[in-house]
Amino acid sequence: MANSFTPAKVIKFDGALLKERQGDVSDKIARALLQDLSLSHMPPSPVIHDNGCGYGAVTMAVMASDLPTGFRIHATDVNAMLLAELEATLAQNPTWPVKVATMDAFALTFPDNTFDLSVATFVFAGLHDDVAALSHVRRTLKPGGTGAIAVWKDIPFRTALEHAHHRLRGADEPLPPFMGIPWYSTNELAIDAKAAGWSPEEIEFVEKDEWLSQGPWHRC
Repeated sequence: MANSFTPAKVIKFDGALLKERQGDVSDKIARALLQDLSLSHMPPSPVIHDNGCGYGAVTMAVMASDLPTGFRIHATDVNAMLLAELEATLAQNPTWPVKVATMDAFALTFPDNTFDLSVATFVFAGLHDDVAALSHVRRTLKPGGTGAIAVWKDIPFRTALEHAHHRLRGADEPLPPFMGIPWYSTNELAIDAKAAGWSPEEIEFVEKDEWLSQGPWHRC
């Protein structure tokens, strides 16, 4: 039986907490990914999708890049609490060409051929329908557009998270989606991409190393 106990001092998980706990690693990876994509060579007035945006690491990396003027960003995430952090950032930067919407990655409502670039960092392996999500990436890209997906090669802290989950919630409580799979391998991604309509010639895998710089935690 699932344990519904909630610790008295449990911290609300929102975009601000996510950003604090994971330090600058998502920001670094977003910047490195966009650098590899050579944004300066994109067509005029490109339309970009920050898919599963969280607190907006990709959006902020795009804003700090050397993209030509006229670009637009659509940032979407299913978790409204995470989006609130990005919306707070946008409130401080009202001129940024960013639209935010609550949306499932596997049920995008954008028309076909909308985006020149679609970026999803650490969204897959946390979805219950990866094939549908990849199908929507393909569907919403313009001809010649690029889809970029970042996944962890491994999650070394997963064992500690799983142990804490079952101690707090009970041995029978299912793991949250992002803990249900140890990692999302390139082989799994290739299989799902093929099922979603991508050909092997359209897929390229790049492995990168990045380090987490984490300062002291202040919440209690």
